[in-house]
Amino acid sequence: NENITAIARGRSNPWRQRVRALELMQWFGPVPDSELLIEVSKSQNELVRAKAAEMMGLHPDASTRDRLRELLRDTDRLVRRRACEGLIRANQTVPFSTLTPLLTSDDRFESWAARRLLERMPVELWRKQILTADHHRLFINGSLALLIAHPSQDNGLAVLQRFSQIMNGFISD
Repeated sequence: NENITAIARGRSNPWRQRVRALELMQWFGPVPDSELLIEVSKSQNELVRAKAAEMMGLHPDASTRDRLRELLRDTDRLVRRRACEGLIRANQTVPFSTLTPLLTSDDRFESWAARRLLERMPVELWRKQILTADHHRLFINGSLALLIAHPSQDNGLAVLQRFSQIMNGFISD
């Protein structure tokens, strides 16, 4: 048990071994504590950070939720995506402004995970910003979230009206 934790924690260990150690801990135990996951999430390697984010969603507490929110600003797309997924699993929300860069990402997996997180947020916190958004990707992903999470005639008509306005201008490929 101590050996596998040491492998996961060891900064000089190759990333493959560290990720494998975390996987083994996930499957067979011991369940990694929050301190270990937060420490590993600060690794130089993005795959190690991504695995830590995934596991923080499986074992949430106040400190891991805060770290997942920080990981939404990570430099790597996979880490940001896994942070979104972890927050979804932990049934947590974030401010809309934090999700905006992820919703506009050209990585479809990252924007999808951000959209799924948005769907779980109270609609009154983000509906207006989506329906007035000038950024096409933000509007499209936000509209999908709005219609999936809160299907109503009012929302459907509001989305169609905004689409009509946007289509009058230039639309990129």
